[in-house]
Amino acid sequence: MIRLLTSFFIILSFLMISCTTEADSIVVDFGADYSVLVSDDFPTISDNELNVEVLYTGCEPNHEFNLEYTEINENEFEVWLNKLTPNEDCEDSFQEVRVFTLPGELEEGKIIFLGPNIEIVLKESE
Repeated sequence: MIRLLTSFFIILSFLMISCTTEADSIVVDFGADYSVLVSDDFPTISDNELNVEVLYTGCEPNHEFNLEYTEINENEFEVWLNKLTPNEDCEDSFQEVRVFTLPGELEEGKIIFLGPNIEIVLKESE
């Protein structure tokens, strides 16, 4: 009987440890290599637009980025950029300001911006 109870508690403990919420299972994909430059001016949100200064290396400028986001709590969002243009063998550096229109569901609530090198609250809940 003791072995049965011990086995039951071991299995129950394993099941409790292996359970995760959807927010716990979100993996942020930043895409190809880049950095976010942090200053008094960037990153910021203005007029429902995210303004970010990025730095990356490559052969040509104007690499493609997508704005990604997920709701981590009610009215609390994490947003990040996914760099779609793959890493290139050239070592030229490009520093660019990018502007992204925020989706409507992010107009209200807290916004946390994630980058490969930063995590910063850009907007508190209203």
